[in-house]
Amino acid sequence: MTDDSQSARIARLEAMSVHYGEMLERITRAVEENAKFNGTVTSHIELSKRLWDVVENHSKQLADLQTVSAKNCEFCNQSRHVFWWVMGVLSLGLAYVIKYFVENHGR
Repeated sequence: MTDDSQSARIARLEAMSVHYGEMLERITRAVEENAKFNGTVTSHIELSKRLWDVVENHSKQLADLQTVSAKNCEFCNQSRHVFWWVMGVLSLGLAYVIKYFVENHGR
């Protein structure tokens, strides 16, 4: 081989080396950016899982509150029925007492 062909070959190899070095730098930057993006996605997924757990916990608490509320409504309805029953009995008793006094002391 001649010096010119060797020099040309060396020049081509150097140019290829520079080109491959630039490609390697771009690939390295892309991999680093991809790693940052993957880290962001991972943190978002973890946050989503935590939020989902919170939502499920709140759903359970809401179901418990609905159960307690239903029991309270049942108690209030029963209390109202008892109240009106007692009021009816007291009204009849009062009517009897008034009738008794009118019949016996009204003369």
